[in-house]
Amino acid sequence: MPVLKGKKGDIAALKHLKSDSRALVTPVIELSPPDNNSTITRRISTAIGGLSQAWTDGSFFADLKWLASSPVVEGEAHPVLSFAKLARVNFLRSIPVTSIDRDPAYQQATRDVVGGNDSGMASRLVPDHFESTDVAVFIDRLLSFVSLGPSMVDVVLDFGSVSTVGAGMLARMMRELVSGLPHLTEWRTLTVAGGSFPASLVAVGNARKGVPYRDPQRGLPGCSPSTGLPHVFGPLGGPS
Repeated sequence: MPVLKGKKGDIAALKHLKSDSRALVTPVIELSPPDNNSTITRRISTAIGGLSQAWTDGSFFADLKWLASSPVVEGEAHPVLSFAKLARVNFLRSIPVTSIDRDPAYQQATRDVVGGNDSGMASRLVPDHFESTDVAVFIDRLLSFVSLGPSMVDVVLDFGSVSTVGAGMLARMMRELVSGLPHLTEWRTLTVAGGSFPASLVAVGNARKGVPYRDPQRGLPGCSPSTGLPHVFGPLGGPS
């Protein structure tokens, strides 16, 4: 599961992905905020324009959490709504992403999007969410708010960077968190993701010599729950 910022290089990488790999990939498009010379509207339009050329034959997850934290011009629609509308006009299969801790405006926008089509949604969870003993309650509240059952929801359990976590510890953490999910056999898909791509390449030097990387899948023997769910254990495409 590549987690991409929706920039030109990301879109180009998707466009040149081989056909046999494309069928196995559902990328997360996590748009970065616009720079000082741009706007949220332009940022969304540019990303959709690129995706309409590069990813017309598959679904993708659209996580607008960074755009939603940027100032919105009064009178403009929420970024989640703007992105979904433009994606639909361009015949893209966009699946909105939210989580249990997004702000009320974000959750309402997600609810409006899923109420207007049959794409369902994705819930992106991180290990910190499981620090609360009420995580199952929060998940059920979110499902109730957007009026979706688990069969219309993709769960992404995002471990972020795992470069400093030992393989054995990582496997135990993943088992524990997956087992703590409610409705485990009912989700549309369940993806456990993590990566160890460095946040900065400064210390790497000449990148052509190779970037240190450890595939988190090596730490996952036996982690796949016997649920019959479509599931993936694999690396993120970059820092999340």
